[in-house]
Amino acid sequence: MSTLRTIIIEDDPIAQKNLEHLCSKDDRLELLKCFGNSEDAIDFMTSNDVDLIFLDVELPGESGLDMLENSPALPQVIFATSNKEYAFDAFQFEATDFLKKPISAGKFEMSVSKAAKRAEEAPTRREKPNYIFVKSDGRLVRIMIQDILFIENVGDYVKVVTSNGNYITYNTMRAVDAKLSDYDFFKVHRSFIVNLSKVVDIEDNSLVIGTTVIPISRSNRQGLMDRLNLL
Repeated sequence: MSTLRTIIIEDDPIAQKNLEHLCSKDDRLELLKCFGNSEDAIDFMTSNDVDLIFLDVELPGESGLDMLENSPALPQVIFATSNKEYAFDAFQFEATDFLKKPISAGKFEMSVSKAAKRAEEAPTRREKPNYIFVKSDGRLVRIMIQDILFIENVGDYVKVVTSNGNYITYNTMRAVDAKLSDYDFFKVHRSFIVNLSKVVDIEDNSLVIGTTVIPISRSNRQGLMDRLNLL
């Protein structure tokens, strides 16, 4: 089994250090990073694959419960909190497990075993997913790859245009291009990345997706022609 890529969201330094120590002793876990609030963790997960979250509930700003409510499409979550009353919330959010602080090594090991079993039963993460996550309006939104029409650069942000609506997210075209490199997308212009399967017409230095005319830069035109399934 592959290791579980793990993050910790815990604002108490002592509790965070304890979880770090426990993670370091378990070969099934790869601890990526620790966070003191949910907002920074959400930002991290928009560009990093995470399999497991150890989540405190009472956090500065957005609470752990708020995070789960606003971003339902998250990886496995193990609650780690001092208040046992949150156990019912853990059940409602289908958390992998609930750990009450202080956390013993034995209980930690059992929780990780549950997470490892879930991961083995789930589809392997090596399979190319048919979706991406985009942070928009403070929450993670799952977007199906097939629904994306094109991506447009808008200053310090990018706009993901889909058949179901548009999403504005803080990112760069370079990062988006790299994220979609394994799919049927091509950067036709410094401001546009298009889903090649959605192109309906190409003429001179522009193409059409739906009713939108998108420019093709001179330097990218030949690369586009090479990618198309020409007869």
